[in-house]
Amino acid sequence: MEGFFGRVVYIANIDGTIAYKEVVSEITNEPNYDRIIKTVNLLTKKQEAYLRQKKQLEGSNRPDRDRRPNREL
Repeated sequence: MEGFFGRVVYIANIDGTIAYKEVVSEITNEPNYDRIIKTVNLLTKKQEAYLRQKKQLEGSNRPDRDRRPNREL
């Protein structure tokens, strides 16, 4: 069963797209933790920027009274 056991690391973004994949063929070998951490940090920054932009587009930084519909016609 040579080559059957190993380690696999998958990191997916918020959409479920695989952003990082590493296959380590030997179970005694470690994956590249530095690259894993960098990928997670990059995805976190992208997600935070996306959420900030979404919040601004939804007008969530305006007071509630400004979001009420204008009843004057």
